[in-house]
Amino acid sequence: MPTSGGLVKKILLVALAVAAGVVAKRRVDAANEEQSLWREATDAVTGPAADLSRDSGPRG
Repeated sequence: MPTSGGLVKKILLVALAVAAGVVAKRRVDAANEEQSLWREATDAVTGPAADLSRDSGPRG
């Protein structure tokens, strides 16, 4: 059986690992949210505006 000092170290190590996991998950979630926003902002335009954008080339 570990000593009380060893037990405290193990508990702190587990707590640190859990905290690191929470921080990593938050960063991944934030990156996914930002990627989703960029994807939405840069989606292909559909509808009447799409037809106008095709006609923006040189005329002649």
